[in-house]
Amino acid sequence: LDEREDWKVYYTRLNNTLPDLSTRVEFANALHADMLVSIHCNYNPVSVVNGVEVLYSKVQGAEEAFNSKRLAEICSSYVAEATGLKERPLVERSSNLHLIKYCNMPMALIEFGYMSNPKDLSMITSEKVQRQCAAAIYRTIYEAYRLLESGSN
Repeated sequence: LDEREDWKVYYTRLNNTLPDLSTRVEFANALHADMLVSIHCNYNPVSVVNGVEVLYSKVQGAEEAFNSKRLAEICSSYVAEATGLKERPLVERSSNLHLIKYCNMPMALIEFGYMSNPKDLSMITSEKVQRQCAAAIYRTIYEAYRLLESGSN
């Protein structure tokens, strides 16, 4: 992403620090960013639960051709395809997840596999699969900009 001269990428962290949620949202909103992609790993007490899960807001940009749900759909499909992880249904979380609730731009929160599932964990910790996930996120952002420029979904 950083190699593209036509895109400006901002990171909320590049190490193992944890800025609070309000700081992350304020940062993105102050930048008037075109979109926000937040990358995480999931956990469930039931270890058989697995796959890629993407959360989004049904409120943000609901009337616009390109919105959080469309970004989440693209992201979910590309990450599952690239990594071989199961594609789980999208999760709408606009009312009770701070990052999604207060973000002013299209955003997708990617849960890249479950740390509680042994098979997913082995994939999450694989540098090869991490690179595949990164390539899928790049592809997602590329497609999102294509849609933004064309004004379609």
